[in-house]
Amino acid sequence: MPQTSEESTVRSTEICLEGINAPWSEVLHLGTRCTFPKGHIIMGSRLQGFYFIASGRVRLSYLDEDGEECGKLYLGQGCLFNEIPALASNFWYTVIFCCLDATEIWRFDAAVLEDEDFLARYPHLIANLMRSMARKSSIFFFHLARTRSASSMCRLCDLLVQLSESHRGKLRMSQSDAAAMLGLHQTTVARLIRRLREEGVIGRFTKRELEVLDMERLRELARSTNCKD
Repeated sequence: MPQTSEESTVRSTEICLEGINAPWSEVLHLGTRCTFPKGHIIMGSRLQGFYFIASGRVRLSYLDEDGEECGKLYLGQGCLFNEIPALASNFWYTVIFCCLDATEIWRFDAAVLEDEDFLARYPHLIANLMRSMARKSSIFFFHLARTRSASSMCRLCDLLVQLSESHRGKLRMSQSDAAAMLGLHQTTVARLIRRLREEGVIGRFTKRELEVLDMERLRELARSTNCKD
């Protein structure tokens, strides 16, 4: 029987990142160009190396034991993907990459990440890679760690703080995406967003814009242990 409660959870995690690895465009001459049509699906187990998206979008998803997608990450132009499997040869998760548009991708050999000459010449690219991996990890860790550990309002405010700081108000994330990421029903998130607007904490929250009016109050709500839903 389908869940009808306002607090019923949504299994998938969906968020879109763009441009987080843009500096890697300066070393495309070290990669191999590939193009894929819209709808093309790539099994992670068949990939070798790591990839840079020059144009288009790619959806990354993991499969659970039942073969159902349990997490989604949308990566746009200027993003790397498959870097973790490239670094960890025993990476065993079942990962699927689906091209949402006609996509131009550049493949890099994993060995480049251990090449001393490359590391010495492009330390800023390694620093960029570490930051982006940390951001991706935090997205999924946030979903796992916060789902049951705090009130819905605290979790939402925590997410909005992260989004505001990392995307500087410009993002591709809707309220339904936020609900999916937090494991909450969309009506719950809509109600909490309405409260934050009424209290003057945030303004616009659309798929492309997050307007924070009172960051101090937003951080306070995110940290609060007595935050009510």
